[in-house]
Amino acid sequence: MSGAVQVFISCLVAAMLCQAKPFKQSSFFDFVGEEQGSAVEPTPELPIIYPYKCPPRCRCHMSVVQCSNLGLAKVPAYIPPETTVLDIQNNKIRELKENDFKYLKDLQILILVNNRLQRIHPKAFSSLRSLRRLYLSKNLISSVPENMPKSLLELHICDNKINYVKKKPFDGMSNMFALELSRNPLMPKGIAKGAFQGLKTLSYLRITETGLSEIPKDLPSSISEMHLDRNKILKVEVDDFTNLNTLVRLRLSSNKIRYFANTTLSHMPNLQDLHLDNNRLFAIPPGLSQHKNIMALYLNDNQIAHIKGGDFCPKVDDPMKSPYSRISLYGNPIPYWEIEPGVFRCALDWMFIQLDRPN
Repeated sequence: MSGAVQVFISCLVAAMLCQAKPFKQSSFFDFVGEEQGSAVEPTPELPIIYPYKCPPRCRCHMSVVQCSNLGLAKVPAYIPPETTVLDIQNNKIRELKENDFKYLKDLQILILVNNRLQRIHPKAFSSLRSLRRLYLSKNLISSVPENMPKSLLELHICDNKINYVKKKPFDGMSNMFALELSRNPLMPKGIAKGAFQGLKTLSYLRITETGLSEIPKDLPSSISEMHLDRNKILKVEVDDFTNLNTLVRLRLSSNKIRYFANTTLSHMPNLQDLHLDNNRLFAIPPGLSQHKNIMALYLNDNQIAHIKGGDFCPKVDDPMKSPYSRISLYGNPIPYWEIEPGVFRCALDWMFIQLDRPN
C-alpha cells in the first residue's frame, strides 16, 4: 500500500471518529425486556425527536416560548413538549390545524391575540389537557370554538366576528371563572338561551360594545361581576337576573334602557355596585329603598325628572341597610332645589351625592 493511500485512509478514519457520537454507558435494562423469562423481546417505544430545542427565531426561557411579532403564517413546528406558556400574538396566522399543539400536554397559557385566525380545526385543542387560559382576541373568528379544553379557567375572545353564541360550546366547562366576549357584532338576540348554563363556576362575565338588545338568559348563579356596558339593551325584565345571589357588581352603562322592572333588585341581594348611567330611565329603579347592600349607585345622564322620599332610603331607618357611599345623579332634568332633605338620609354624607357634573 502506497504512502499516499495510507494517509487518505487515516484521514477518513479520523473524520469518522470526529463525527461519531460520544460513548454512552448502557444500562442493564437496555438489553433485556421488562418481563423476566419472556422469550420475545418487546419492541421499545421510540422517543419523539425534536429537531429544535426552541423554534427558529423564537425566544425560549425555561418552559416559556415566545414567538410574537415575527410575521408567522402558521403555528411554529417543533415546540418543546414541556412548554407551559406559548405566546404567538401579533402574527399572520389564519388557521389552527389539528396537530398544531399535538404534543403540548403541559401547556397552560396560549396567547393568539392579533392574528388573522378564521378557521380552527375541531380537534385543534384536543391535546391541551392542562390549558388554563386561552387568548383569542383581535382575530377574524366567526363563532365560539367547539371542543375547547374542559380545563379552561379563562377565555378571552373579544374583537372578533362572532354574531351569535350557540348553547353547545360551553357545555361541560365547569372550571371556567372568566369569560370575555366584548366588541363582537352580536345580533340583538345574539346569545342562545342557556348558552352559559354549562359554566357552573363562572364569576366574571364581560360582554360590552355589541349589538345585544336584551340581557342574556339563564345566567349562572355563580357570577359575582358582570359588565354589559355599551350595548343596545332596551329594558330590564323581572326574570333577567333571577337567583344571582352572588352578584356584587353590575354594569349596564350606555345602553338604551327605559324600563326597569319591579322586584328585579330583589333577585340580586348581595349587589353593592350598580351602574345605570347614560341610559333613558324616567324614574329611579324600584326596590332601592328595600335593598340592603347597594352602596354605589350611578344614575347620571338619564331622563329622571322627579325624586320621591322613599326612592333611596326606607321609611323607617333599618340598621341592616348599608349606607350609600356614592349616588350619582347629574345630567338628569331634576329640579334639585325641590329635593327634600331626608331623601338621602341613608347616605354616608351629602358630599357623596353628585348632583353637578364633575369638571
